[in-house]
Amino acid sequence: MRQGKQVQEQGQVIVEYILVLLMAMTIIGIITASFNKSVRGVWTKIAKDVSRACPKCPDPQ
Repeated sequence: MRQGKQVQEQGQVIVEYILVLLMAMTIIGIITASFNKSVRGVWTKIAKDVSRACPKCPDPQ
């Protein structure tokens, strides 16, 4: 009986470890997705500012 309980507890530890790992991955995914949106916005603004035509340059057409 003692050995069966030990195996059951070991299985519970593995399941708890997997659940904690999944929770951590989910939280990291959410943080990364929201951070990615803000970074993308900053890079888009920088790209638009850099690629803007200079005010004194002639029109290329």
